[in-house]
Amino acid sequence: MIRVLRHAAPILLIALAACAAPAAPDRMAVPAAQWGGGGAGSPLHRAIAVAPVGGGEETDPMWTSEVGNAEFRQALELSLERRGYLSRDPDGARFRLEAFLVELKQPSGGYTLHVASYVRYKLLRAADNAVMIDEIVSGSAEATLGDSLVGIKRLQIANEKAMRSNITAFLLRLRAFEPAAKSVGRPPPRSTLALR
Repeated sequence: MIRVLRHAAPILLIALAACAAPAAPDRMAVPAAQWGGGGAGSPLHRAIAVAPVGGGEETDPMWTSEVGNAEFRQALELSLERRGYLSRDPDGARFRLEAFLVELKQPSGGYTLHVASYVRYKLLRAADNAVMIDEIVSGSAEATLGDSLVGIKRLQIANEKAMRSNITAFLLRLRAFEPAAKSVGRPPPRSTLALR
């Protein structure tokens, strides 16, 4: 019996390694060291709440690694938190961020796996739902045998890197929006002429 288990153990480990796992939020998120943080002087400091995201797909352990909505939202919130943009009071946030994973382009196989991600980001002024940003952002990355010898794991890593590249690109877009954010953060006052 012990001899059977000894021979079965390597097969079991290979089988477990071959099971697909979803992209991990912490590995999709932009590292804190990459940003200095959106300090209190930034007009986007603690100003953004993330709405439920869409477009993701749950991972089938017997198929391929995917990016789920819950994991994507966690990665996005973690990245915004590290940048200093995430509101600590979602109901009182000045801006609401919607994100939809339009496409996650994955290869069918290979030693080097290249993945491209396309996400539509929409930043809305919470007070009146005015659209501040509405863009499709792309991000891509690859995973090689140096990342993992197991193909399914390599695809998971490529997914995570591609989503991190995408979120990084969007954070750069938010940083470019900062100068305008101060003036558009609040809806314009109602004209007294309109009340007459």
